[in-house]
Amino acid sequence: MEVRRRFPEAFIAMTCVLLAIPLYLLIVGIIKLDSCSADSRIPIWMICTSAIMIIERMMESMNQAMDLKFVNNNPRPEITERRKLKEWENERYKNRSTMLFAMISLSRVAIFVTTIVGSALVFSAYSNRSQCDGLLYWSAFMNRYDRAITIFSPDGHLFQVEYAQEAVKKGSTAVGVRGKDCIVIGVEKKSIPALQDDRTIRKIHMIDDHVMLAFAGLSADARVLVDRARIECQSYKLTLEDPVTVAYISRYIANTKQRFTQSPGRRPFGISMLIGGFDHDGTPRLFKTEPSGAYYEYVANSTGRGEKPVREYLEEHYSEENTADEATTLKLVVKSLAQVVPPGSQNIEIAVMKKVNDELQQRVLTIDEIEALLKVVEAERVAAEAEEAASKKK
Repeated sequence: MEVRRRFPEAFIAMTCVLLAIPLYLLIVGIIKLDSCSADSRIPIWMICTSAIMIIERMMESMNQAMDLKFVNNNPRPEITERRKLKEWENERYKNRSTMLFAMISLSRVAIFVTTIVGSALVFSAYSNRSQCDGLLYWSAFMNRYDRAITIFSPDGHLFQVEYAQEAVKKGSTAVGVRGKDCIVIGVEKKSIPALQDDRTIRKIHMIDDHVMLAFAGLSADARVLVDRARIECQSYKLTLEDPVTVAYISRYIANTKQRFTQSPGRRPFGISMLIGGFDHDGTPRLFKTEPSGAYYEYVANSTGRGEKPVREYLEEHYSEENTADEATTLKLVVKSLAQVVPPGSQNIEIAVMKKVNDELQQRVLTIDEIEALLKVVEAERVAAEAEEAASKKK
């Protein structure tokens, strides 16, 4: 029994999808023909380009229909019948319309050329875009630089990098403070489902014996970067027989992030990191990396959704007196987190790295330790308010 192939439903669906965009551009261009005083050629370009795209899609559909008609009328021989199969392929090739194929090729070249011309027209009118109808201009623009990671907008922005920064701003707040002889990193803990193991949700990670980091943003992105950083730490130690410096591993993470902002087919990492640790000479260091690949050294900083109020608090209260030892540095971290985090030891996680007798110690504070610290901070706050009230009465 002869088996006949049907016109593929997938091809029909794809044709409809590909026709939707040029039809939309054609309709907008016709309706808004006189609505762009910045450059009257833009709507004309939209009409011409969309018309060529529609014609190209229709000719390609005709070409596919002719090919399927031939296949239905002339079933393909079995693969074992090589001579007949070769003759069948030759007949199939001869059945194609040379004129139609040439017209399809020419129309695709025309689409390519008109796309370049249109891009030049749209970009040149960007500074005067207010003189164009909004629907017309942005339909022509089609978010060209908005969707591409490697294309700058006319005013110098890489929007995908800025969108990655927005992902950071939605992440949990993290704060890092460099004390005289310690590094303290605190993070906001989100509530988790009752059946979930809280060990699978960590915002503070050790990447070497002397370096730890916290992040705000996408946890999956952080996991990938943490793994890469750990491998680089071990590779550095294996090659140079010395542990990495905090500056080196911060620069490595920043360079990795930057590469993902400069290559097509990728997207930026949606995370910001606070990286703290000790160099081999015992100096505490604290760095911050951004989704763009920038990195800077700080004595204290924050990231995440509560970055601004926490940073402002640190700018106002950071001093050598408030970071003289581990206890005072811990209080500063807790007080800064209290600006944005609901009270309670279950909402805060704190890690401390300190050098004791030429030996580095890193520990995560228990809930009881955090609770005791919160009580001390609250008692100091009440005492300060009482003292202030008493001084006002005088």
